[in-house]
Amino acid sequence: LLAFSVNVLMGIEIIAGKPLSANEQHDYLALWRYLGWLLGIDTPESDHMSSNCDKAMQESLPPIDPCGPSILHAYASLESIILHILHPEPSSCDLVTHLLSV
Repeated sequence: LLAFSVNVLMGIEIIAGKPLSANEQHDYLALWRYLGWLLGIDTPESDHMSSNCDKAMQESLPPIDPCGPSILHAYASLESIILHILHPEPSSCDLVTHLLSV
C-alpha cells in the first residue's frame, strides 16, 4: 500500500509541478490506510484495538497514515525500501539516467 499511495503523490507532484497540500496528502494516505483495512492488512492500531477498548485509548492513537505519523515518514519509508532492497543493475541505472536527461 505504501508504494501505491506515495508513488501517486510523487507522480502528481511531477505532473502538476507542485505537491498537493499537506491536508490533501494526509487525506490521500488515510484513504489508502482504509483500503488496507478493508483488505485485511494489519495496522499498528489493530494490534491495540479491541471491542472493549476505551475511548481515551482510541483518541491517543496516531493520525491515520499507511506507515507512520507523517507524510515525510511515508516518503522516507518508501525511499528506504527502494535503496535497501532493490539493487538495480548498471544497465538499469544507465537507462534511468538517459530517461531523466531527456
